[in-house]
Amino acid sequence: MSFDQDEVFVRKAEAARRFGVTVRTLERWELAGIFPRRVQLGPFAVGYRAAELKQFAESRQLAQRRKADTDSTPEAA
Repeated sequence: MSFDQDEVFVRKAEAARRFGVTVRTLERWELAGIFPRRVQLGPFAVGYRAAELKQFAESRQLAQRRKADTDSTPEAA
């Protein structure tokens, strides 16, 4: 297995801190298929690709904006 030299990884605890959730929540999101899959970094270390975390965060922001737009749209009478 080869890794791109420019690829950056974020450990689980750091990813949880960045998203304001627990490590267990990240694990649940991953099992549900809504969060990027972790990568084995070493015998006892796992992490996530930073680019995938960024993409996930951007998709959540877009979804929240769409929801806010939908919530603020007046209903037709």
